[in-house]
Amino acid sequence: MAAAVVAPTQSLDLSQSLSNEEGLAALEQLLVSDTAQVAVMPINWHTWGKQVAALSTAPFLSHVVAPNSRANQTKARPNHSTGEVKTASTKTAHIESTFSPTEIVIADIWRQVLGVRQLNAHDNFFDIGGNSLLAVEVISQIEAKTGARLQPASVHVQTLGQLAASVEATQPPIISNGTQLLPTDTNHNAHHQNRESPIYFGSYDEYLFGMYYQPAEGIVRDFGVVICPPWGQEYIRAHRAVHQLGLRLSNVGISVLRFDYYGTGDSAGDDLSSTIGQGLQDISMAMDELRARSGVKNIVLVGLRLGATMAALAGVSRQNVKGLVLWDPVVSGSDYLDELKEWHRKNLWYYLADIKPASVPHRLEVLGFALSETLLDELRQLDMRTLRQEMTDRILLVERQASEATGQLRAHLQNQNVKLQYQQIDGPQMWTENPDKALVPHQTLEAIIAWMTEE
Repeated sequence: MAAAVVAPTQSLDLSQSLSNEEGLAALEQLLVSDTAQVAVMPINWHTWGKQVAALSTAPFLSHVVAPNSRANQTKARPNHSTGEVKTASTKTAHIESTFSPTEIVIADIWRQVLGVRQLNAHDNFFDIGGNSLLAVEVISQIEAKTGARLQPASVHVQTLGQLAASVEATQPPIISNGTQLLPTDTNHNAHHQNRESPIYFGSYDEYLFGMYYQPAEGIVRDFGVVICPPWGQEYIRAHRAVHQLGLRLSNVGISVLRFDYYGTGDSAGDDLSSTIGQGLQDISMAMDELRARSGVKNIVLVGLRLGATMAALAGVSRQNVKGLVLWDPVVSGSDYLDELKEWHRKNLWYYLADIKPASVPHRLEVLGFALSETLLDELRQLDMRTLRQEMTDRILLVERQASEATGQLRAHLQNQNVKLQYQQIDGPQMWTENPDKALVPHQTLEAIIAWMTEE
């Protein structure tokens, strides 16, 4: 609907005009109409709008603000879980009468900071007039009222409802003046029943996506776990196993954070942004995020394939790494590259026998994932058998099938006087299996959990 509003400058005889109630009803019909309309008003539209927006009889005018405010824009925002794009006019209604206690707290803060009246759980702070400076104030007020410290990236990309879920997953129930602000009702929604929360953390432009698993009640562990996933197609094939590992660890009282490296998954960046150096920064950031959310000081890093190799490197550079789980680690970067190229060649021959790989300078593609020249150079120089610094005091080394390279790594670690436990566990070949099978190596997961919880 296109509507033009004209405010005459001359005086008008309004004795026969509509009453306030009749005028509001007519304007509501104008605003929801799909037909182009012209409304003539005796005063400036925005001045009048601000006056009537406060009336309870005109809830549809609650967002009447200055002409250039972002609150007047209907910028389409993607739904990251479904790919659907929605605008303000197509959002599913979540009226304030259905707000959870935490949503009410955040909504009150938004009203105070932005000066808006009506909100719903699908509103994004930046889409209704917020900016980076105001976001800092919102984060500070949320922390003061709930004790939860949100990352700026969360305020930038999440809706009001998603922010409330992040707060609830991070903090125990808070009592204020006899009122419980954060619900403990397990029927509040399935999100809280599973104790898992999707989060964003990091900076606005280089944010990372993660999944935080809150530990089960009644069990307290003095450490948390950061899961460092594999790279590329191996991550797709291992995704369900990684999720199951996070759930099972949380069931035994361990706070867990799994995340997507920068340039992968739902994190910011593209394939060419993904490097080992960047991955180490991401792991460090994830460790800090888990400490902030859970309150633990010590961290155990669980790495799979290339993620295991980066976890070992992170263990060298970071303190308070209590232990390492190296699950089928990439021992030699050069051998790993050869494996990837051969895997790529076989799949091209199987699915697309006549295709000729395109030649793109400074890039190698492996099954739809690009490797930058920087990542290629890093992999060519990578060999875990040459690491001299101590990674941590306690390591679990797990592999599906015994290999010569892993045997050499095992001997290398034993020479470093590390408390090393080695297990060779037969199970599904996740890394190269068809991802549609979603195979989960239960024995390996149980072995990792047993190692984590042993006294």
